[in-house]
Amino acid sequence: VAARHGSVLILASADTGPNASSHVTAARLQLPFYGWRTYFARLPYTAGGGDSAGAEKALPALQTAVLDYARFVRAQGQGTLVIIAEGPIGEICVVLRDQLDVDGLVLINLRADDVEGDMLQAVTLPSLVLQESPNTWPRENPLGPDVELHLLSRVDARREDNRLLRKIRGWFKRRFAAEA
Repeated sequence: VAARHGSVLILASADTGPNASSHVTAARLQLPFYGWRTYFARLPYTAGGGDSAGAEKALPALQTAVLDYARFVRAQGQGTLVIIAEGPIGEICVVLRDQLDVDGLVLINLRADDVEGDMLQAVTLPSLVLQESPNTWPRENPLGPDVELHLLSRVDARREDNRLLRKIRGWFKRRFAAEA
């Protein structure tokens, strides 16, 4: 195992099990081999939707959970802290970006059509956005000065040479001068 670089808080929706075949679970399993301590949390948010009134009611609890998890990991004192979130949970992290005490965000597969047009424009936190499903980003949705966007073809999360995870490790190396 490599020297410790910091911590990664990995946030997944409740319908993503800890050993499921998803990008966040692959990151949870692989990043420790590159010197990152990983913390994994499943949030009671399902991408399948449900009624919008129920989702609106649950949003404050989800935001509180994200903040509490970030505070917990920061309190462990492991140096650099990065959050990796997939889908709609990433949007929650963007909304909370000024309240989160983190050094970077990795957002995987944001719902590009549902993201408010200027949501990422105000992000000044170092951020990596990886879009493979959908492999698009609306031109009218500008990115902040320190937001890096990569449009990727669909990637199988189970592959050992997962291109998406290589992008994350490369970004970690560039941003945090850490072998990842």
